[in-house]
Amino acid sequence: MDGRPTDNEVRPHQALFGYPPAFVHRLGNKTQLLEDYRRNVEKAKQRRWQERILKNQKPTTFFSGNV
Repeated sequence: MDGRPTDNEVRPHQALFGYPPAFVHRLGNKTQLLEDYRRNVEKAKQRRWQERILKNQKPTTFFSGNV
């Protein structure tokens, strides 16, 4: 390293949420950035919840009773 601070040290909010600097600069509003991050986290939670439910469901049989 050449002694200069990394982007993670200069722009910790970008490193924390994984947004590229250009996006954050264009947005220009950290509150919106946090809201967008929270929305994405909630979507991921919902997706994992749905996947867990589908994985735990027992397959239904087409025929019922003795055939």
